[in-house]
Amino acid sequence: MNELVESHELCPRFVGLQSTTGVCFNFGLSKCRGVCAGIEDVDTYNERVREALGSLNELQETRVIVDEGRAFNERSVILIENGIYKGFCFTDKSGEISPEMAAEIIQPARQTNDILKILRMWFRGEEYQEAEI
Repeated sequence: MNELVESHELCPRFVGLQSTTGVCFNFGLSKCRGVCAGIEDVDTYNERVREALGSLNELQETRVIVDEGRAFNERSVILIENGIYKGFCFTDKSGEISPEMAAEIIQPARQTNDILKILRMWFRGEEYQEAEI
């Protein structure tokens, strides 16, 4: 929920994450556009709430993500069932892959916060860059 609030600049007070009576803490950090301070129009704020909720619905679908593999004749396959990351595999580039087929060939893996972050970035079309150590 915090990630959703931050990514859409929602007010933590208005979504029930903070119980202040005045402006929220995030407003002072310029992370809230000021609906709690009466600066932002409520209709504009509610439109961002609808966008945030829409992004959640998109992630709740069952889908197979097919992308480039490690070699020219290979592709990567990621399975998401009802919004839950199930795993990945690499396979040759021939034929379509249904969710049922992907479930049979993937290497099962646990969903982690890092995986969710990478998938959200992928859905938004952003590049994921690993941190250099």
